[in-house]
Amino acid sequence: MIETLLAFTVFLGVASLFPLFYQSLYEFDRTIQQGNKEEWDLFLIQLRRELQSSSQWKPDESRLTFSNAEGTVLIEKYQTVLRRRVNQTGHEVMLQNVDSARFYWKEGCLRLDVQFTDGERREARFFPLSALAVKKGGGE
Repeated sequence: MIETLLAFTVFLGVASLFPLFYQSLYEFDRTIQQGNKEEWDLFLIQLRRELQSSSQWKPDESRLTFSNAEGTVLIEKYQTVLRRRVNQTGHEVMLQNVDSARFYWKEGCLRLDVQFTDGERREARFFPLSALAVKKGGGE
């Protein structure tokens, strides 16, 4: 009888730790997902800054080509990342864990659709400054 009570006490002690393990895993998962959001936000900031000082945007499915002071810049999907290359050289990782990426024109703006390896989808829109200037000038 004492042996059974002792075993039951040990079981209750171990079982009481399961909610703590579950909460720790939940917090860890939430932290990782938040990290993906921050990486996406930083990627968008960097790409918008580059596009503001560039010209000749040419989307071609999983790649975007444009010109700036550095030369011809290519943003393309390579394996599971979006990378940046200048004049066909280099390998600067801009966004990780990418399953697919699509650059295309729609309704006067450049669009980017990304699906991550975890199944999450994100979309971004980029407006050329020349189109904004035309809209401003036409409305006044």
